[in-house]
Amino acid sequence: MEFDKFLKSSQYWPRVAAHNRVAEDTSVCGAQGTMVTHHEYGALEIVVSQYPIERENGRRAWRSDLELRNGGQSAFQISGLENPLIDPLRSGPKDITGNGHLDLLVLDRTLDGLCCHKYLVIQVEGEMALVGLFNAGISDAQFFNFDDDPALEVMFHDSIFAGWHRDLKHSPMPVIFQKFDPETGLFRTALDLRKRSDWDLDAAVAEAAIIWQNEQNFSYNSWNTRLVAAMVEMIYAGQLELACQFFRLAWPVQKEGHEDPLVFLDPFVGRMKASDYWADVAAFNGQHPDDPVCGSVAQADFT
Repeated sequence: MEFDKFLKSSQYWPRVAAHNRVAEDTSVCGAQGTMVTHHEYGALEIVVSQYPIERENGRRAWRSDLELRNGGQSAFQISGLENPLIDPLRSGPKDITGNGHLDLLVLDRTLDGLCCHKYLVIQVEGEMALVGLFNAGISDAQFFNFDDDPALEVMFHDSIFAGWHRDLKHSPMPVIFQKFDPETGLFRTALDLRKRSDWDLDAAVAEAAIIWQNEQNFSYNSWNTRLVAAMVEMIYAGQLELACQFFRLAWPVQKEGHEDPLVFLDPFVGRMKASDYWADVAAFNGQHPDDPVCGSVAQADFT
């Protein structure tokens, strides 16, 4: 293949081949079209096998299998990744969960379009296991220690509203926290770690008045940015009841000529329920995921 010839024409190819533990005359994409790369951290060896697939629309895509070996013996495997980046923080394996065992962070990046970043936390000491999987959408995950326990908390943004009826700059992307639960041995969503909301009834009334004043001649089917952003922030802060009060104040149904509130509310709720984290957000608000939201009974809409 042309790419194979081009790559091997580099003066650095012998070093690249040695780094990937292959002979210099090895076909870059292998007999089965598979490219294999190796990473080592002491006795831990990570092998990534990337191979092409054909999608239903005829476009070519890539899939990757990840294998962890300890002392040369296979100890953990996961298939169906797209473009995994090993150790994206360049910190090497470290104790992310606080349970005394080293963990490896892997960032799996979708190759098509903007979305998505998926982070995997794999325990690589003791019994190897996948203990964390976060869909961070178009955002990057960050790791902090907010409390007294040794486990790191993970912070990223829910991208479910990114680019939805608005450009990315004006799209609300609420903060999501994840925390390791030693009882289950897995990470869980921890919305209670969010900073205290500044929203109260007075603030909601004032914001609704601004929207009403500025948008009297506005078609609310055009997805008012302030309306969406305020409702998302309130709901993700556990203030669903306040968000519904705010919506009724901000949407002037009493003014003749304005559209039915469900023209906005149904798609908004459907989009929110399509989030990977809606079940956690609903529980944080004392609701079941299928419960009505502000009068809308819409369910998950992935469009």
